[in-house]
Amino acid sequence: APGSSRPAPDPSDVERLQCRAVIDAVHAAGRGRIIDVQGAAGAGKSRLLAFGASDARARGYACAVLDGGTAGQPVVHTAARLMLALLGLAPAAGADDPQLADRVRARCAALALPAAHVDACVSLIDTAPDWPLPATQLLQTAALCALLQHRVQHNGGRQPLLICIDDLQCADWQLAMILNVAVPATLDYPVLWMFATRLEPGPARRPLGVRMDALARTTLHLTPAAPRPGRADAGGVHRLNRAAV
Repeated sequence: APGSSRPAPDPSDVERLQCRAVIDAVHAAGRGRIIDVQGAAGAGKSRLLAFGASDARARGYACAVLDGGTAGQPVVHTAARLMLALLGLAPAAGADDPQLADRVRARCAALALPAAHVDACVSLIDTAPDWPLPATQLLQTAALCALLQHRVQHNGGRQPLLICIDDLQCADWQLAMILNVAVPATLDYPVLWMFATRLEPGPARRPLGVRMDALARTTLHLTPAAPRPGRADAGGVHRLNRAAV
């Protein structure tokens, strides 16, 4: 109507549209990709990942989500949490649950995972695996790669898979090592990895190796909204709330 004012655009709309475009592209092409969200605390990374998971589910994706913690109680992301999320079990399920191993075996069997990989998945929640450490690392890495592929190819079809890991900087050394193998190994499948990393002052921790930077990705740099977004800085230039690369 004449004289009516349009609502101010949400500054996160651009990032949401970019995420939706990647979600649709992975679904259509059947090839994997990475969405890499970076920014300081309070920039909206978790909200963007939540949007991505909701949007992907609406488009027929299966989703495995590792949520971040709070500023006072950060969550340590482990390979066991990722394995449980991929199987549809609570990522926070404790190793003291006497039936957890049985549920892991049952879910792995339903996905037709080979017995050796099933044992390796169970070893992720076993406090004292029987295998030597180097062999354990190799077997567990191979098992998670196989689990990802079986999760996509179950029942003779291909269901796209979204894996969201919030606060990637909280990944422990084992999960970081596995991701550096699993992510490149699954990009021939419709697997979309969505990471959020909190940037803090000082030397940045890099959970993923440098070679991961060469993989196809969409990188979004978020900045917290200014306390007074309408105010110009000392130079008379308005600050942009967000920037996408």
